[in-house]
Amino acid sequence: MVGILNKSFQEMVINHFGDENWELALERSGEEVNFFRNNEPSGIDSSYKIAKALSELKSIPVDYIMKTFGEWWIINTCLVRFADFIQVESTTFSNQLLQLPNFHNRLMFLYPNLLLPEIQVSVPNSSNLYLHFDSAILGNASFIEGLIYGISKSFNVNLVVELVKGKEANSDLFKLSW
Repeated sequence: MVGILNKSFQEMVINHFGDENWELALERSGEEVNFFRNNEPSGIDSSYKIAKALSELKSIPVDYIMKTFGEWWIINTCLVRFADFIQVESTTFSNQLLQLPNFHNRLMFLYPNLLLPEIQVSVPNSSNLYLHFDSAILGNASFIEGLIYGISKSFNVNLVVELVKGKEANSDLFKLSW
């Protein structure tokens, strides 16, 4: 899984910023990206370090890069390469989000060493919901926000995401409205 994540991140960086910037950011980060590592806990920490180096090179916020990667991961990786695996019986955006905890449980069963955020979903009404993420992974809030936007785009939902609580104690709370 880690190798897939790293490969997808490389594809996103090259697509948005070019080969040269990928190579420069990789070198500057000091990371060695191995696309064949699949049993390590997380690959997003490696991606974050490369994103931080790219952010310094391009003078753009690292959060922008990680959010862009989250969207890329859903639209260009998950929906293209893993559509059968991630497909659930959801026909609506809100139902898809309600299935996220179950999806993460399936992933953790398949990849027991994978570090995934713990997800809780609460639904106050039919056009809002709250997603609560607990994670020890650096740079995860922006990546998660991008994932949420990617899911919304796959359902053609015009979404507003508000980070209600975050950037502290490895816990993020997002309010989603549509």
